[in-house]
Amino acid sequence: MSYPMILLDGRPVTLRDAERRRGGQAEVRSVAEDPGIVVKLYDDLQKHALEQEQRVRVMRNLQPLGGRLIRPGQPPELAWPVGIATDLDGTFIGYSMRKFGKPDHTQMVALLEPAGRRRLFADRMTWGSLLTIASSAAGVVEQLHEEGILVGDLSSRNIVVSVAEGYLTFLDCDSFAFTDPRSGTYYPSRWHTDDYAAPERTRGDGLEATVASDDFALAVLIYQLLTGGDHPFAGQPQGQENWTPGDNIKDGNSHVVHPDRFVVPGAATKPDDLVLPADRMDPAVLPKRALLFARQAFGPGLQDPARRPTARQWRAALEEAQDYIKVCTSDPDHEYAEHLAGCPWCGPVIESKPVAPPTVISPATPARPVVRAEPEVLAPAAAPWVPADSVPQPAPAYQPPVTPAPMPQQPAAYGATPPPAPYGSTPPPVPYGSTPPPVPYGSTPPPPPYGSTPPPAPYGGTPPRRAASPTSTTTIIWIIVVLAFLIGLAIWLAPLH
Repeated sequence: MSYPMILLDGRPVTLRDAERRRGGQAEVRSVAEDPGIVVKLYDDLQKHALEQEQRVRVMRNLQPLGGRLIRPGQPPELAWPVGIATDLDGTFIGYSMRKFGKPDHTQMVALLEPAGRRRLFADRMTWGSLLTIASSAAGVVEQLHEEGILVGDLSSRNIVVSVAEGYLTFLDCDSFAFTDPRSGTYYPSRWHTDDYAAPERTRGDGLEATVASDDFALAVLIYQLLTGGDHPFAGQPQGQENWTPGDNIKDGNSHVVHPDRFVVPGAATKPDDLVLPADRMDPAVLPKRALLFARQAFGPGLQDPARRPTARQWRAALEEAQDYIKVCTSDPDHEYAEHLAGCPWCGPVIESKPVAPPTVISPATPARPVVRAEPEVLAPAAAPWVPADSVPQPAPAYQPPVTPAPMPQQPAAYGATPPPAPYGSTPPPVPYGSTPPPVPYGSTPPPPPYGSTPPPAPYGGTPPRRAASPTSTTTIIWIIVVLAFLIGLAIWLAPLH
């Protein structure tokens, strides 16, 4: 349905016909009065109009990723709803959001093609840049999961990248899964893209998104970025042009984990031979830890969601890899992982430190600043291996430093004078139920604190006596002297009477 004019939060605006973009279930239109926003208009809301309207209205009251630090000038990481769109009769038809389109932004799918990278970014989009973008994507998903939000339909077409700085923004946020904190109503995510969908979402076990299904889609996306666009489930049977990576996901065929199931172009001898793409990049171009995670996600994690590396693990591993990037000596625009013996973009992929078979490793350490160093300078210690049948553990969270407890003081020897307490300090209280140490003979015990009550005597015992102060002793002596003087005076005056 065409809407030349609609209401945004009750305010009439005009939609531009010149700028339209169609999606799976909606159309995105520009607003004539505000070129910085667009409106997403749903095609058919007859079945789910109320649910979708409630979802969008709840989303406006949420502030996901509100605690993340962003750089000055960085666009929002989520294309979140900012207004409610209705027709002139007040019927809900969609929502408005900030505009993230050309020429300032491009879909991430453009980064997966060499021609697209050269056209949009020239020599600024290196392998190190792709590594940083992959780490950023993992960080956004990690934070969303920590806030109880699922992406659901995570793919290279639902993320845009700013052309100037390479910042990410996630689109189609109205398909996210979340819980309304006020009512407790859960809004699931049922949309997915087949080439990124975990097998349990496409075989009927459960169409709703989960944390594990997000982790699977994230693993596919990261693999594509780090190989320059290769899909980990690429390949098709000879003569079947309609075969897709989604079909291989369902069948469990990944050349990253099972290279023996695939043949190179021209070597197929049987109709069901899976033929690899001619320009496929060797999986060994991934950093060692990332390759291990990929093999885990696309191998045992394919059928067991609990064994998939998490977004936090991916983020930590990719941030660590940024500290070990080599620069090609022949072409400074070529960057690659430190475990390779030579530049994979100039010649064959040769590993100086071969990657072990699929296994799960401990989470990576926190990221350090990116270092551009010569290959011979970089020699990081190898990461410890963990048995393959273990479950990925979460990356370590920040722990504040622990202040060591003070060393216990030895009791003073009998008759010795304890050292004076520092000025202004308070002596430590005696533990409940303990007996205070005896006062050395001849010394004066400290007076009780002002307003305190002396401790009661033990049952059947005698209350302790208070020591006489020097002032009270002097007074008694003077009383005795005065009395003696008066008695002597009375005796002397007696004979006179």
